[in-house]
Amino acid sequence: MDYEKLCKDAMDIDPDIRFAIILSRYGERIAGGYRENTSSLLSTAEINMSLFYASQRWDTRIKFSHRIGDPEFSFTQYKKVKQITMPVNEQNLMLVSTETSADHVKIIDKLLNFLKNNST
Repeated sequence: MDYEKLCKDAMDIDPDIRFAIILSRYGERIAGGYRENTSSLLSTAEINMSLFYASQRWDTRIKFSHRIGDPEFSFTQYKKVKQITMPVNEQNLMLVSTETSADHVKIIDKLLNFLKNNST
């Protein structure tokens, strides 16, 4: 699978998407990055820590999937950005950041459909 293309196509879903990144379940960045002319609010070290923590939070969410079902996505709203995490497949996650003004419900719905049709 071409994860770079997957991230680029995911960013094309909505202009309010700041970045789309594919990460492993261990928090390692596999592909993706920021939209052109969008700068990071975090340092490189902070980005790496954020990816690791996102993978750890996802791992925590799947601990009870045998009881309540598999998680479909996670959403967090910060003062400066919104963040969405969802599985691409059994091994990898997609982490998406949007502007605070973004319609996150619409974006989540589009991303879920997009990944359903474009990932294996």
